Amino acid sequence: MRFQAIPGPRGYPLLGAFPQARRDPLGFFLAAQRTYGDVVALPLGVRRLYLLCHPDHIKDVLQDHESVFHKSVALSASSRSSAKVSRPSTATIGSGAVV
Repeated sequence: MRFQAIPGPRGYPLLGAFPQARRDPLGFFLAAQRTYGDVVALPLGVRRLYLLCHPDHIKDVLQDHESVFHKSVALSASSRSSAKVSRPSTATIGSGAVV
């Protein structure tokens, strides 16, 4: 079986797509979906986040295979820490599962 790379914006070195997403989160995610499709790879530093835009994909992750996907320790910790830290991360990526 041959796997295809998931498309997405290149982003900036070390910062990935975070500066673009932080300026206008909704606009950035809508443009990413229009440009790259229903599954978008978003670079964030040395990691990749995946934006799922189709309801079937979201259901698959959050309901059908919830034990496979989890929120990272860093993001879980930021939501419990000071409001100054949790607001930007929640505003940018929400409080859903990070794949």
